[in-house]
Amino acid sequence: MSLVDEFDILIDDFNSSAKVIRRYLVSRERDKTVQKSDSAPPELLLASAPGKVRDANKVIFEAMANIQKMIIDPVELIRQIMIEFQKLSCLRWIVHLNIPVHVSLDTPISYAVVAQAAKVPEQQLRQVARMAATSGFLSQPSPNMLAHTPLSARFVTNPLYREAALYQTETEGGIALNMTPMTSKYRGSEKINETAHNIFDKTDLRYFQYLDKRSKSVFRYQAAMTVLGGYGKETSTRHLVEMFDWAGLGEAEVVDVGNSTGHASIALAQAFPKLRFTVQDLDPMIIKASHSPLLAGVKDRIRFVFHDYFQPLMRPRAKASVFLLRLVLQIHSKTTAQTILRNIASVMRPGAVILLNNVILPDAGTGELRKEALERAKSLMLMQAMNGADREEAEFRELVEGAGAGLSVKQVVRREKSALGLVVITKTSGLETEDGGMRFLDAMEVDGMAVRDAVVENCISQDSLVNHA
Repeated sequence: MSLVDEFDILIDDFNSSAKVIRRYLVSRERDKTVQKSDSAPPELLLASAPGKVRDANKVIFEAMANIQKMIIDPVELIRQIMIEFQKLSCLRWIVHLNIPVHVSLDTPISYAVVAQAAKVPEQQLRQVARMAATSGFLSQPSPNMLAHTPLSARFVTNPLYREAALYQTETEGGIALNMTPMTSKYRGSEKINETAHNIFDKTDLRYFQYLDKRSKSVFRYQAAMTVLGGYGKETSTRHLVEMFDWAGLGEAEVVDVGNSTGHASIALAQAFPKLRFTVQDLDPMIIKASHSPLLAGVKDRIRFVFHDYFQPLMRPRAKASVFLLRLVLQIHSKTTAQTILRNIASVMRPGAVILLNNVILPDAGTGELRKEALERAKSLMLMQAMNGADREEAEFRELVEGAGAGLSVKQVVRREKSALGLVVITKTSGLETEDGGMRFLDAMEVDGMAVRDAVVENCISQDSLVNHA
């Protein structure tokens, strides 16, 4: 396809999608039910739009991004970097100082009044607000007045957006800017506490350890993940329920590795009454999960077990058919992820599978540009904060087959509208588990309120194991 043909397609995509949105706006103006009272906050243009209009909106953004990519030059790139950096700086200033709450949702207000209420210099407020207004965040209806736009009003009516913006501008932004010092200082180290986060936050703690000691940071992280789709429909366990032939397992045991609260096991147990589940994670997560009430239909089929997946795997109470790792390996480097897989492989029975329920990045340049950019931005944050990464299909295959445990990728499943895919792993060679062939560490098992010791059998070398570092 020629460059002109590509350009024509993008123009057609933009125009046809713009017409869809225009028709919606025309019908919206005719519909009196969308009229708001004078005291109501402004509404986002597509806030109540149907799915096809929202899809058209995505197509427009994608077309614009591709057109810009085709025609940008070095001068324009440097200009954009300057603009976007200052937009980021201004957004941080605005949300940190909580400027939006001091602006009326229904009428303009003077800069002087807002500056006095927020305890900020009026001249700084003017400059920052005017820059933010170039992105549609706040507006200046007259020279000395400030007003909300539909976009900025959402940061008042839904505080989740403010917390997400604070995380991105104050935490994620700071960590990202230390990626270069990370490389210079650690020279490619895969240790989980030798990252850009450790440099920025001046700590030796792992990222999640650091967050756990700061409740406000945890809340902001969760807010950002929610806004970015981390806990939304695209990561719903419904997709996992439908992506694999769970019913075909019959009466079987599933070991849910590192899934803390066991929400994936609960969803699967509700859908497949013949399956039983063992949820394994570190002590604090399991203690919390074990005290959470379960529905009558599943509580007798789910047990919670203390286990560190960097240690040899504990023996399941039945020979497991499936070892499920949902959103686990992306927070680990290649080396540590392979350690986890080897520990599981050491207790796999013939015919058992490992399921990795993870983001599967598209091959570079093969998918939607904006979607790929967002996914790669998330993957970079995993690298910068904990030396982890999301991976492409080829990288998953390399990871699995390089683990040295006779593992191979049997199938890779992707599902439309799901952010997570499924990597199906089988054990094609190497040692098979036999009774008496492995050592299982002592463990405390929570099953209702009962406690028992795990089985301790013969010895397995731990030379290759790594601790949480």
